[in-house]
Amino acid sequence: MKAFGKMLDYPDRVQVLSNDRDLYALACKDSSGEIALLISVFHVRGNVITLKSDRMLIWKEVLSVDIGRNLEPLDVSHDEDKNIRINIGTKPSVIFARFQSVEA
Repeated sequence: MKAFGKMLDYPDRVQVLSNDRDLYALACKDSSGEIALLISVFHVRGNVITLKSDRMLIWKEVLSVDIGRNLEPLDVSHDEDKNIRINIGTKPSVIFARFQSVEA
């Protein structure tokens, strides 16, 4: 609930799509263009979530609630295509992430 509550600071919804039926996401942004993403991870295959966007995103914070974390940081990186890769912890988990959108 604490992770979901953080979404209240971002009043405008942003479209987000998932190609995995065991992963659900909600995305919102604020007036400065900062984007918040809430991801519910159930039984996805593997331990990495790749976020793709039509614009460059710089991650600011990626936190997880899972069996070993209580809104604590996760490992994040960019791949060769500048997609964001989140190394998820245990499943199930909830991930709260903040990103800044950068115009190309």
